[in-house]
Amino acid sequence: MKANHFIFTAVALILVGTTYAQGLMHLETCFTNDSWNNRYATYAPDGKSIVYAQSMKGSRPELFIQSIQSGEFQRLTKNEDGETLPAWSPDGNHIIYTAYRGSSFQICKMDISILDK
Repeated sequence: MKANHFIFTAVALILVGTTYAQGLMHLETCFTNDSWNNRYATYAPDGKSIVYAQSMKGSRPELFIQSIQSGEFQRLTKNEDGETLPAWSPDGNHIIYTAYRGSSFQICKMDISILDK
């Protein structure tokens, strides 16, 4: 009797977990839809855009900013060494990020206040 209870419980947990995961898929909104690796996205303080790192076709990651409403995006960096882990300043005017320069990682800041975000 205990073995049957265990099997039933395991199957019930799998079914509940699967149903829960499928339900969450309906809550998901993807901002990117391409074959590149997009990661480390963060919202702007005003919630109108995101910044993220994207690796295109085997290259090192570069930074992009994207409007939440329109989906339009703009490349912020172009460096063969790569940039990653972007974060917004509290006022939304700067992006701080990790950049590989030469043979080491550096912390860099970019003024984006002049961009049309």
